[in-house]
Amino acid sequence: MPGSERPQIIAVRAYSSLAVTATEMRRHADRLFDEDNFQVILDTFHDSRNGYMFVTTPLGAKLKQQIFDQGEGVGRGGTSTINRNWDGVWDAAAKIVSDGWIAKIEIPFSMLRFAPGQSQVWGVNFQPYTRRKNEIVAWSPIPKAYSPTRVSPAGELRGLSDISRGLDLRLKPFFVGGRRNIQASATNQTTGGLHDVGRDVRYGLTAGLNMDVTVNTDFAQVEVDEQQVDLTRFGLFFHEKRGFFIENSNFFTIGTGQAFTLTQVQTDLFFSRRIGLSDTGTPLPILGGVRVAGKSGRNNIGVLDIQADDAFGVPGANFFVGRYSRDVLRRSRGGAIFINKDNINDAHFNRTMGIDANIAPTPAPQPGRHKQADDDQ
Repeated sequence: MPGSERPQIIAVRAYSSLAVTATEMRRHADRLFDEDNFQVILDTFHDSRNGYMFVTTPLGAKLKQQIFDQGEGVGRGGTSTINRNWDGVWDAAAKIVSDGWIAKIEIPFSMLRFAPGQSQVWGVNFQPYTRRKNEIVAWSPIPKAYSPTRVSPAGELRGLSDISRGLDLRLKPFFVGGRRNIQASATNQTTGGLHDVGRDVRYGLTAGLNMDVTVNTDFAQVEVDEQQVDLTRFGLFFHEKRGFFIENSNFFTIGTGQAFTLTQVQTDLFFSRRIGLSDTGTPLPILGGVRVAGKSGRNNIGVLDIQADDAFGVPGANFFVGRYSRDVLRRSRGGAIFINKDNINDAHFNRTMGIDANIAPTPAPQPGRHKQADDDQ
């Protein structure tokens, strides 16, 4: 597909002699994996570690997620190696027919991050699931011990050349206006206007590195947290859902994943939900910030600086996070992180530094690397 800004289109024809099982239409519902579905995994950096997963069903329901470190981590929220809250824009349509179902998946290049270069080689895998047979068939076989998010056994997608992400720029402005009338008494009345303006900007610095800028941030459009019942002595945990912090969130984490530890515990040094919220959960105004995250070659980069204003007796604070790691060998990685929180107008601060390394001396099984899919469009 030389010189193309058109989306990548995947056509699905799923034959089935049994009745199709599909009832769920909610986006990103876990139940989609328990019904007939078709899954696509794209390893756009061809690093056998990270990728994107797209899932659709006979009813056209959709699920998307970013995969880090082959989906092997068991951390929470920001440390999770599966990011379902990633803000990607794609489309899918499906129809049930007499001998199965058909679907079309449309994935714009502008929403994917990949290594720069005229000729692209991506990892790819396709996996249909038939519920009535409880049958999973992967185009490039995945060892039974691993989950479908396993990236390393994927085959190769060749034939993509000189693809363009177009103008990788997204603007999200907001404006709030109103009028206030305060009747203090029968003779004392005060009127005035209310207004507030802000904007979010996302720009792709390179094909693999993006920058987010926010000014006078407003999170009124963010999805409401799911209600939880707490009967323990531990605090409740809520996933990050604010768009500014979501994409490439794993580039700001440090610790180990399931593949490297017996205890399956991750270190959670930085959790973005602490920014813009008081200890009691009261929203605090954010004046602005900038965030750069992504991949450049074998380098993983994450830099965040954001300024919160003082409100409700909570002093304003500046938050800075710098994270760098480098992929080595097939599955190993080493890096460091620096976290700093400085309160404004007082002497309180909190600084944390750490280094980490995940060493896997043996390569992961890769039964599918010999398989190739050519894009002749």
